[in-house]
Amino acid sequence: MDTLSNCQLTSQPPSSGFFEKVRREMESLKSIQILLVLFFLLTSGAFAQITLPATIDVSEPTGGFSIDGDLRANFPAPSGVGDWFPGLSGDGGHVFTANGNVAVPVNISTSFYFKDEIRAITTPGTGNIFSSSKFDQNPNDWSWTTGNVQPKNDLGNVYLHIGTDVVTKDQWIFVGADRLATNGNAYVDFEFLQNEITPVAGGTFSANGPDGGRTVGDFLIAVEFASTPNVDFYTWEPDGNGGFAWKLNTPGPLAIAARSINGTIDPLNTYGAPYDAEQFVEAAVDFTALLNVVGDACAGVSIGNIFIKSRASGASDQSSLADFVESIPVQIELGTATITYNSDDFCGDSAFPTISGIQEGEFFISEQGVGNTGTITIDPATGEIDLTSAGPGDTYKIGYQYFSVGGNQCEKFAYFDIVLPLQAPSPAPASFDFCVGSGVDQLQAISVAPFSSDYLINWFDSNMDPLQGAPSISTASAGVFTYYVSQSKIDGTECESEMVEITVNVGVCSLTLVKEATNGPTGEDCLDPTLNPTIDYSFTLTNNGAYPLTNIQISDPLFEAPNPVVALTLSDDGNGDAELGVGESWIYTASYTITATDIENGQVQNQATASGDANGFTVSDLSGTAVDNDTPTIVSVCQNYELTLDKQVKSGDPYSAVGDVVVYDYVITNSGNVTLDGPFSVSDDKIAGIADVNGPLAPGASVTATGSYTISQTDIDAGFVTNIATASGNGVVSNSDTETVNATQTPSIDIVKSATPSTYNAAGDVITYTFDVSNTGNVTLTDVTVSDPLSGLSAITPGPVTLAPGEN
Repeated sequence: MDTLSNCQLTSQPPSSGFFEKVRREMESLKSIQILLVLFFLLTSGAFAQITLPATIDVSEPTGGFSIDGDLRANFPAPSGVGDWFPGLSGDGGHVFTANGNVAVPVNISTSFYFKDEIRAITTPGTGNIFSSSKFDQNPNDWSWTTGNVQPKNDLGNVYLHIGTDVVTKDQWIFVGADRLATNGNAYVDFEFLQNEITPVAGGTFSANGPDGGRTVGDFLIAVEFASTPNVDFYTWEPDGNGGFAWKLNTPGPLAIAARSINGTIDPLNTYGAPYDAEQFVEAAVDFTALLNVVGDACAGVSIGNIFIKSRASGASDQSSLADFVESIPVQIELGTATITYNSDDFCGDSAFPTISGIQEGEFFISEQGVGNTGTITIDPATGEIDLTSAGPGDTYKIGYQYFSVGGNQCEKFAYFDIVLPLQAPSPAPASFDFCVGSGVDQLQAISVAPFSSDYLINWFDSNMDPLQGAPSISTASAGVFTYYVSQSKIDGTECESEMVEITVNVGVCSLTLVKEATNGPTGEDCLDPTLNPTIDYSFTLTNNGAYPLTNIQISDPLFEAPNPVVALTLSDDGNGDAELGVGESWIYTASYTITATDIENGQVQNQATASGDANGFTVSDLSGTAVDNDTPTIVSVCQNYELTLDKQVKSGDPYSAVGDVVVYDYVITNSGNVTLDGPFSVSDDKIAGIADVNGPLAPGASVTATGSYTISQTDIDAGFVTNIATASGNGVVSNSDTETVNATQTPSIDIVKSATPSTYNAAGDVITYTFDVSNTGNVTLTDVTVSDPLSGLSAITPGPVTLAPGEN
């Protein structure tokens, strides 16, 4: 035994059972028994074989089921006969399709596929196989191990199909299987069990049937891999000695088998080549007819599991078992019927039954609850219940009358109790608002809380088509989205609630901040910081989005450290509800003191930031000069570029001699409000080459240049020296400053008179006088003349003359 492949069926509750109500009248049991005796004499222990190929006229697949040793429909073409798999062109149907090397049932209620991996090919020695186990043994006494079975007993693909005879409504069981090799005869057993047989870790089996590990009423169909394959039918019965055993039945021509020939196509290509002769075998058993012959015609059995195994020999009770496939859970009703309704249907307008077993019975309402508040009706033929007038919580017992033998023989009843569930409470309608661009990667999750932890929310799109869960909303752009939700109780005891609408609005969330200087200059003017040392600002905050804003915050670096901290004052909050509504504006004010740095910059340029919350999303804006921009607010501050010169005499005042030096200090002061970088130069009308002095020179600061002047005779003669100076730097020219220094004047003159000759002796002698006049002071003398009272003195020449100091 190997583990079932993923595609194998583990539980297949069919929607329709194995038997339809037999429509034809049966011949008398006595006549049948006579025929059986004759057939038994002819067959000697095995079912007789109908001439091959044969077609069993069942409703599924289309065209009946061909028993010919081939698995393909419409073979040979154009037969129009159905088979296991699609084949050649034709009208014949099929019950499986091939998906790679596995089979997929067309109808999971009537067709079953089992795959036992060929471990001898893949991983030799690892397959699960029987160990010292016999055909007729209690399964609880079986044992298993790992290893290889003989290739002829190594099962591969196993097929099972249930079909209904289109005329008699008999139920036919079709089985098929293949094996690894054909080096001898072998059997494949299909055990139809009411209870389970399962292998147990450690190499044993557990069989929970009460009758020797099985249950009386279990049956087995054995098909032989042989050139002329036989089909044996066994029932599990008391053996007369206090135990139980398989009883071989030979009821007549109610079965047919066929085997493959060389070159038969394997639709699953399990072995990499077409089948050899006797590698595949198939059989069909008319189970309804068989049940009516070999047992109680009115008996029925409910099959819950199928156990498949292989063995080397035939009918011997001690035949050794070889390979096996684990018990497969199924639900098969043979000679009986069950009805069920899907409780989910009770929440709709109608409910349809599922009939397992005999079909075409009659439905009726058997019982009604005493406290029912509504009514139902039922279609006797189909079992459809009309629930449009039913009341929540109402209870009913639905009956199903059927006959397990044709001619309305063996009347039986099946019942199903229904409780119409209450309806779950509807969730409250809800609306979600989101901002464009919000969420993670512009996606927002939405959720609706259930009534309690016992309920869950079901989501639907705008077309009311179901969704896998709550949707994620794209916030990439604005829009309105519609969804629907309902509520269901997790344990399924209440009907799904009515749908309610969920509206999701995605809108633009926005605010604008306009910052203005209310006392600022206009046009090209500037604000004189002397006259206006502060700037008064207003901040107008407007919600121009789609949703109200809360948690409004405004920050402005001008009013935060390291500047003096100033709180913005909310002077107008619109309607006063502390919420900035759509279209509403708030106005804040604050005053800022102009700093030296601002004056140096010639302006105060700045932006504030405002933010607010909408729907859990924060929006913000940099202030602008208008609602349509983020331009910084600029206030021009007047700049005064001015220098003041103070010329001072440092030394040399007064002066008295030529060559005296007068030293001047030129004190240059920045009397404006803007720092001047320098250098600064001094222009003096008396002094050239005064050395420049460097800057920078902050407002109010001073720097001193020095210059010297050498006194000339002219300066002494003049009695003073006055000079004018100006300072300049960075294109700024100072005032003119005049400074006068005075001379100490000491005018003095000396005259020496001499005569030549110094003696005379006769009248008429001429005496020449010389007057030696000397300037003995420090001042140039002008208009110097000599006068002499001597009578008869000729005119004194030259004269008048100018005498510099020291000159004679």
